[in-house]
Amino acid sequence: MRTRKLILNIGLVLAIIYVVPFVVYGVGSVVAGLKPPEGASPARFLISVFVCKFGTAVCFVLIFYFARQELSGRWVLYPRLALCPRRSAHSRCPRSRDSTL
Repeated sequence: MRTRKLILNIGLVLAIIYVVPFVVYGVGSVVAGLKPPEGASPARFLISVFVCKFGTAVCFVLIFYFARQELSGRWVLYPRLALCPRRSAHSRCPRSRDSTL
């Protein structure tokens, strides 16, 4: 029963983060008159976006599943786990004095 619920939750999260942006982009492209780049494969693009979003949906649901005891009562912490900005390796390194950056 838990497996079925996990799969359903992954599907729902995937639907939200995969389908909704395409609807918004579709409306925006019609309003702004955007055209796809020449030589681009729409199917290849959609598949690559699906793979990325599928991985994100699985991680998002599994983080909640495994940490639900820790996150119960601190529900604001859960979205912050997903929304916190990633740091690059260079952002933690102090700049040298002779750096021109």
